[in-house]
Amino acid sequence: WQCDAVDINFGCPQNIAKRGHYGAFLQDEWHTVHSLVSVLAQNLVVPVTAKIRVFNDVQRTVEYARMIEAAGASVLAVHGRTREMRGVNPGMADWSQIRAVKESVSIPVIANGNILSYADIA
Repeated sequence: WQCDAVDINFGCPQNIAKRGHYGAFLQDEWHTVHSLVSVLAQNLVVPVTAKIRVFNDVQRTVEYARMIEAAGASVLAVHGRTREMRGVNPGMADWSQIRAVKESVSIPVIANGNILSYADIA
């Protein structure tokens, strides 16, 4: 049995991720994130992809995305909300941040968040 890719979810904002020290709660630990992506990308025969959430500052989001690309990710999914935007405080995804990431990396970018109908993407 072999999978087609390995996806690392750095986007989970739930309390269980905070308690378990994973998901979006690694987004302040760039060395750890880089190491995880890099080790997997260098040692697997399948592509490594990653999902992230945005920071409040678009430049920080872009730098984070570039770091993950440089570590070896083949595809990046960007959820346009911060890790604080969840539960009763979901807010709207910031598509301008997703666009900034897309314009700043050379790997494919998947946009995630607030797609409710075809009109949202048309």
